[in-house]
Amino acid sequence: MPLSADTLRPGAPLTGELFQFLDETHQQLAQELEHLNRVVDALVRDQLTPQDTQQLARTIHWFDTVARQHHQDEEKHIFPTLLTSGDVQVVQVTERLRQDHGWIEQNWLEIGPHLSAVVHGNHWIEPPLVQEMVQMFSQLCLDHLTLEESLAYPWARSHIHAVDLAKADREMAERRAKYAARH
Repeated sequence: MPLSADTLRPGAPLTGELFQFLDETHQQLAQELEHLNRVVDALVRDQLTPQDTQQLARTIHWFDTVARQHHQDEEKHIFPTLLTSGDVQVVQVTERLRQDHGWIEQNWLEIGPHLSAVVHGNHWIEPPLVQEMVQMFSQLCLDHLTLEESLAYPWARSHIHAVDLAKADREMAERRAKYAARH
């Protein structure tokens, strides 16, 4: 199923530095998946441009850094509250989200070498296979994002302890300041 801009739009913005940071990352995820699918489509059509290759390198870097950190943030700041909720559905969804993180990482580890080969001009890859892998990866990410935004984030936002939220907000603000200082 081809991805469109409409299928990649994340939900409503969330409140607090932590939730703002997580929501912005979901928006970036949607954009990176659009870029990734567009570049791989160009690869399959044998119409890859130097700009596509540069975009692919940026997308690889984003998934290797920001996406991984995002999952760590959720595991540290969001999931503990959900897992101790006492609500069976919330706990089950959280366990699925944690499992998704593993599947997303595994998929990325399988796709990454193929995408890096494209960036470096290697021709050992099979474009249709890479496209299929990217489409499955994209759908996994989108399903995960939808579950987080429809249940996990709203529940956590209304139940996270104020002290925990303040600590997470400080951590997010510090990370933003460090990033801004580097760029």
